[in-house]
Amino acid sequence: MAALPTTPTESIIFATAPRGKRAWGLFALLATAPLAAAAYAAWLSIYAYTHYGPVAAWYRPRPYWLLSIALSAASLLVSLGVRWRRKTYLRTGPTGLTVQLAPHPPLSLLWRDVAGIETRLNRSLTGRIRGAVVLHLRDGSRLRLDGRFPNLPELARRLQRHLYAEQLPALRSRWAAGHPLDFGALQIDRRGLTIGSQVFPWHSIDRLEVRSGRLVIELKSGKPLTLPLRHLRNPDILLWWLHDEAKR
Repeated sequence: MAALPTTPTESIIFATAPRGKRAWGLFALLATAPLAAAAYAAWLSIYAYTHYGPVAAWYRPRPYWLLSIALSAASLLVSLGVRWRRKTYLRTGPTGLTVQLAPHPPLSLLWRDVAGIETRLNRSLTGRIRGAVVLHLRDGSRLRLDGRFPNLPELARRLQRHLYAEQLPALRSRWAAGHPLDFGALQIDRRGLTIGSQVFPWHSIDRLEVRSGRLVIELKSGKPLTLPLRHLRNPDILLWWLHDEAKR
């Protein structure tokens, strides 16, 4: 396994949203649909009034007036969604990140404010990757980056490079001092691995690997242990640490 990079650079990621000609085409469609329904309702009102009287002019175009109102409301919601997506971005740098999830104001964080990264990704039947990248903050709150951002796996890797570069010195200091490292539902130290109140010495563990979104701990005797990755904090750095750093 390759070493984790420790010199991440600054970058900015915009949310996916129609831009340029695609945006103008979408807005034209959103404006045309309710106007067309309203124009037809107005023509039908005039036609019904001149041929059948005021009662028909009131009732016959009513479905199209309602359709026009519904299309106007849908167009407004879609337009606001597109506008918010165009204002949504994530900027990362060596010292921290700034994220704006419109319509909320921008939020700036230092990397030391982030305790861990969780990836909740799955592949749909069409092959698209859906889900979210969740940042666990040290104050106990969470920041969810969802499908508004393109290529969530790559986004997770970028964030991990920054976060791991920030956390590695502190992890190495704790390890060298003999203190345990906390990865959420699992802790490790030089003696072994701890899950809850159970302690498993290193000599009792055969191997660790990831299978279908779970961390599988194969023991030299007994049934293997499994932990969902969503219960772990920074599972990638945990596996890298066990593979490389813990051997030093």
